Amino acid sequence: MMWNTGMAWGPWMWLVMGGGTVAFWAAVVLAVRWAFGGQSGRLASGREGRVVESARTPLPAEGPSRTPGPLEVLQDRLARGEIDVDEYTRTRTALIESDPMLGRDRTDAAPR
Repeated sequence: MMWNTGMAWGPWMWLVMGGGTVAFWAAVVLAVRWAFGGQSGRLASGREGRVVESARTPLPAEGPSRTPGPLEVLQDRLARGEIDVDEYTRTRTALIESDPMLGRDRTDAAPR
């Protein structure tokens, strides 16, 4: 009987087997990370030694983000010094005249 088919285990075959093994375990790690959402081990220590969450998940205190209203933008521009008080007053008056709901107090707008 002839057992040798002419294919010898050369160095290239060891490289193929090693690459296949690495690819297999990489696929297993990626599947586990995908299955668990990639959230395990996402805590990092801050400079002061306190634990902070990753940037991937929003902090509970942040809440949903909202866009600032036109009066808030106007107040920010005044605070940064981009506009003066006269321009602030004129623009605020024009905004409130165009939409009277902007001039209402936030506590009045809340449902009771």
